[in-house]
Amino acid sequence: GNLRLRAKLRLLPGILASHKIIIVDAGYERSLRAAYAPLSRKLVCIPVGPNAEPQVRRGAGGLDALKERLGIGRTAPVISFFGIIRGGKGIVFLVRAFCQLLRRRPSAKLLLIGHVHEGYFRTHIASLALQLGITEHIVLTGSCHSEQLSEYLSISDVCVLPFEDGASTRRSSLILAIAHELPIVTTPPKSAFPGLANGVNVVLVEHGNVGQLCDEVDALIGDVVLRDRIKQNVALLKQRYSWANIAKETADLYRSVTHLP
Repeated sequence: GNLRLRAKLRLLPGILASHKIIIVDAGYERSLRAAYAPLSRKLVCIPVGPNAEPQVRRGAGGLDALKERLGIGRTAPVISFFGIIRGGKGIVFLVRAFCQLLRRRPSAKLLLIGHVHEGYFRTHIASLALQLGITEHIVLTGSCHSEQLSEYLSISDVCVLPFEDGASTRRSSLILAIAHELPIVTTPPKSAFPGLANGVNVVLVEHGNVGQLCDEVDALIGDVVLRDRIKQNVALLKQRYSWANIAKETADLYRSVTHLP
């Protein structure tokens, strides 16, 4: 959002004293450019990378055993969500769309990966699942370390991250899903998300459009060619948000600064 006067004044000394300023979120960069138009040439957007590297050590048989342990059939479609299970993430929207999907794919499971805010889950998700009669189709992992996280994501057919305020480069869960080269369905970004292309390396659905979310997830599950094409393009996008590329962009910026008068 727009910066308030007090925030502008607090940031001004650092901006005046800096040769360049790295911003990790395109939306925040836009706000700073509007607030400090004469100094906007100093701003450079370099996103953050994944907060964990993909690391799957189980073979196919081990992943099947993991699905069995979670109560997921070997051939059951798995729709995953990764992040803290709390408000603002669009999980209620996802559960409603998943309920519709079950009419077409009755063996499907919704895998919710991450720390659970118990009060939120009990009040908003568990009660809704009970009302819809789909409780046994929702699987919670709870908090997990990076190797477990990679394994959970590796059994996903589609990763759905339906943020209420849109996809963003500051969403670590989205960057991590990209790092795992998953077919991702998310909500349209409110500000620039370099490289993200609807229908190419991601599928975008407006928050609240339950029918469309169901249709898009169903299409990805049912069309292996479409799913593989999205995954191949995500692998290219992954390079843009890799720590190696971020390090190069940062080093190039430092080198450019050392040549300034």
